[in-house]
Amino acid sequence: MSSYYRMEIKITNFDTDKVEEIKEAATSEWNFDDWFFYNPEDQIDLEISGLGEDWASNDEVKANWIAQSVLEVCDCYININASCLEDLPYESYFFEPSDRKKEDLPDE
Repeated sequence: MSSYYRMEIKITNFDTDKVEEIKEAATSEWNFDDWFFYNPEDQIDLEISGLGEDWASNDEVKANWIAQSVLEVCDCYININASCLEDLPYESYFFEPSDRKKEDLPDE
């Protein structure tokens, strides 16, 4: 059975000439549609990060597939965070017309 996940990948210590290849490799295994390139002034802690949501039957196995695909392109460090988006905890609030008292609300 598949579940819906959000995965965030962070890649460090990579060859800067291979940024596009790294993104393509990761995206070939997961639907990463938002990519960010962090380039601090000291040029030491470069980071590529991607975010995407998709279905997976096993998030750990899928994370391993993503990592292996990226590692085939270049040597780097990879951190993948997976969050199952199904059955998340939530708060439910119900309001009715008699609850209209905007002047009594605290500041946001």
